[in-house]
Amino acid sequence: METASRRVLIPINNPLGGVKTYTLSYIRYLCDEGFRFTVLAPAGEAFDRFQDEAKNFPDMEFIAISGGSRFLKMIKGIRKALKTGRFALTHSQGLQAGFQTAVARWGLHVPAVITLHGVLVPQDDVPGRAKRFKKRLIGFFTKYTEEIIPVSEDCAVNHLENFPEWKKGPCHITPILNGIDLNKFSDVHQPEISLRKQFGFSEKKILLGFFGRFMPEKGFLPLLDALEILASRGYADRICLIVTKDNEGYAHYFAEMRRNDTLKQMVYPVEPQNNIAPLIAQMNLVLMPSLWEACSLVSMESMVMGVPFIGSDCIGVREVLRDTPCRMSLPNIPSSIAAEIEYYINHSWDEKAKDFAPEAKLRFDVRNGCKKMAEIYRKLLQ
Repeated sequence: METASRRVLIPINNPLGGVKTYTLSYIRYLCDEGFRFTVLAPAGEAFDRFQDEAKNFPDMEFIAISGGSRFLKMIKGIRKALKTGRFALTHSQGLQAGFQTAVARWGLHVPAVITLHGVLVPQDDVPGRAKRFKKRLIGFFTKYTEEIIPVSEDCAVNHLENFPEWKKGPCHITPILNGIDLNKFSDVHQPEISLRKQFGFSEKKILLGFFGRFMPEKGFLPLLDALEILASRGYADRICLIVTKDNEGYAHYFAEMRRNDTLKQMVYPVEPQNNIAPLIAQMNLVLMPSLWEACSLVSMESMVMGVPFIGSDCIGVREVLRDTPCRMSLPNIPSSIAAEIEYYINHSWDEKAKDFAPEAKLRFDVRNGCKKMAEIYRKLLQ
């Protein structure tokens, strides 16, 4: 099969966070299988940064859609690209991009794949009014997508509850557990200036890490409340929280922290990193007290590094943490988060976390999913 007939169009609305990590990892390994990719996304700083990270993959192409992620502009851009006849299939990242692609490819014979990166919950449902009508419309168009790939079993169940049309097909639902690129974690070099030296922490200070974006579902605000609870119990001098800055609409969180004398002494923002492995390696404990997730990547990264992790007993997280040394707090309950952190302070499980790392590497290697995706691509191109 010619390389030109294996070019895949990847529409993506928001190339940030876990969606960006997933897309880059899959492109990396699927290029090794002979596929080539064109990524289509709204023009802007986020897509510029994405292009900078992906530009060295073989024969990469990018299509920037001006005017932001407006629904109709994305549809027109996707359809224009598909009508060139250059693409063997499409692989949309996220439900919104999948819906846009389903509309754009109507009447065109181009196979389609959607990877689902989120879950639909009452707090984060289909936006705007007429939700029931919108869901039926999305369900109708997307049910003709050949393959729909939820990134976890929880994610699959959630979407089938919201789009019962999918149960009857003709779409095929194939959950593929998300994973991480082990190349980023195989040879982690300590930075020239460690965080302990940078901030003047003693070796006795317990470093807690929060490495994610600050959308409400990540549970950052309940975590701050938990820190205040711990401070009231006398732990303020024993622990600190390292967080990566998130200026994509959440800079006001840092303004709130600076106004709080307790949090100002306990929370230390650092610049975001394309590879957070060197940050995780310096932590005593990593936290992600999410309210919901499609699939928890930070927990996988921490386990692969042999670093203790506390997540939440919620959709998309408990599935990943099952049968691991990690612990869980109740979602959105600051007292529960505080209790789990306090448990670690007094009963750390550092050795168990280190011993589990080899198993984590086998279980969460992104290449497991990439091999399955390559099989799906080949099946669709037959």
